[in-house]
Amino acid sequence: MTGSGSLLRFTSTSRFRADPPLNIAGAVKAVLAAVLRVPLFGKLLGANLVLFGGAVLAHALFPDRSVAAQLSILLMLSFTATSGLAWLALRPIARLEDAAERVRRGDFSARVGMSAIADRDIARLSATMNRLLDRVQADRARIQYLAGRSLRARDIEREAVAHELRESLAQMVAGIAMLIGAARRAKDVADVHQQLDQMAQLIHQLRDGLRAVADTLYPGTLEELGLVNALGTLSRMTSRQSNIRVEVEARPFDTTLSATTTAALYRVAAEVLRNVVEHAHATRALVVLQVGAEEVSLAIEDDGRGMDLRLLDPLHAGLGLFSARAVVALVGGELQIATAPGKGMRVVARIPSGARPTES
Repeated sequence: MTGSGSLLRFTSTSRFRADPPLNIAGAVKAVLAAVLRVPLFGKLLGANLVLFGGAVLAHALFPDRSVAAQLSILLMLSFTATSGLAWLALRPIARLEDAAERVRRGDFSARVGMSAIADRDIARLSATMNRLLDRVQADRARIQYLAGRSLRARDIEREAVAHELRESLAQMVAGIAMLIGAARRAKDVADVHQQLDQMAQLIHQLRDGLRAVADTLYPGTLEELGLVNALGTLSRMTSRQSNIRVEVEARPFDTTLSATTTAALYRVAAEVLRNVVEHAHATRALVVLQVGAEEVSLAIEDDGRGMDLRLLDPLHAGLGLFSARAVVALVGGELQIATAPGKGMRVVARIPSGARPTES
């Protein structure tokens, strides 16, 4: 009996369990929100259909009333409903105007508030404008970030040039001065000649150092010899200063590139090769220049250790790859970097050449 009673209680409880109460207020709000989201044309059409149905019903219930009076009442109600619905539907546009005015004044944090009475079209327009403002704000933040990094990169470059002048070139000048003093004190002609030979070597090194610093600021060979010869000079200088064998594949071309394009390509080559020397641990690098009627491309690849781009600090090599990308962007091009740990690096700069045949 105990088991039977327990079974009866379970059956009774499961059979007569009370249903949860209906959320009538929530259902009404959901229906009202759905009605408010209907486009303005649908609202106006629905309101006029309701009024027309009401007029037909009123004429059936009160046939004694004049048709003119019924039509007057119908037109009055239709005008009132149409005006009210149009006002409600167009009211959110004021929020769009307010947000646009705030952005015009410089408040890029302004956003369009979503209205409960806005129809689907207005809500879609508000959401689109908010996404546009989010993009504008993100682009502004990115521009500010890049501008700050660019200024910092320029400071690093200036520090590198100043360090080269102080530590290397200034030491050479001091060494020449010491040799001059030693030559004055020397009594043997052989010692004087030895001091003069050492001074000559230091003067040649000083000349090369000054030329290297000047080329860092702006390459003189670019205007004198052209882009192809300038890249060859850069590769030979890089090979002399390191144990990396740098090769250049570039054919002379019968087209004229703008000064900004040639300067940008040379700058990219200089920065990438410097990155190779300082960080790649490579033994070989290849520079390939290709000039077409529509585009000029410069590819630089090495057999070094490569790197993980997700961990790359654009300032770790002076202006480095960050500067190269910024320079290419300024002339309307793009810079692509392909690298992986242990697989070397390949940097490709593509710039619209705007090339035109050289007049003969």
